[in-house]
Amino acid sequence: MRKVTYKWDTKSLNSLLNIESKNNLIEETFTLDDSNDCSGIKNGFYGKKHSKETKKIIGEKIKNKCETDENFKKSRVNIGEKNGMYGRSRYGELNPMWGKNHSEKTKLIQSEKRKEWFKNNENPNKGKSISEERKKQISERNSKEYKLISPDGNLIKIKNLTKFAKDNDLSIGCLHQVVSGRNKSHKGWKKYV
Repeated sequence: MRKVTYKWDTKSLNSLLNIESKNNLIEETFTLDDSNDCSGIKNGFYGKKHSKETKKIIGEKIKNKCETDENFKKSRVNIGEKNGMYGRSRYGELNPMWGKNHSEKTKLIQSEKRKEWFKNNENPNKGKSISEERKKQISERNSKEYKLISPDGNLIKIKNLTKFAKDNDLSIGCLHQVVSGRNKSHKGWKKYV
């Protein structure tokens, strides 16, 4: 382990971003590990953070470049395939928090932050009731269309399975089992294949 002064040269960043700047050299001191492997804890910058001054300079340069160059701005956004989690399932063992628990200290910090946020950002709809017309609009927008075969063999298209189940004295849970394919029928109603 040795203590070194890390000199961060911004000339290359300036040329990349086409920015003229007086600050071309930033110095920060870090403790480095002398081993050849640079991954994880053996990386000289592991556990270190840029100073506020360095972060400010980098942030300003990138902000200026984003304002002037639309292509550069788009390249900084992690959309679709650029996102590391694109197309990946985050369930079970693939979830980054799989098998981990937040510490009580972290839970307390998260709770305090949420309380603070809600103190300063109250829901604009708090205390207001939703009109029946609006409830119908929401229900219509969220309703899916299903095809079922009735007990007498007719094909019926259904929008809003919950409403259909209530109107026909059927169990919504059992109908969901039928449309998902887990059950073959419910009171004679079958899934149209």
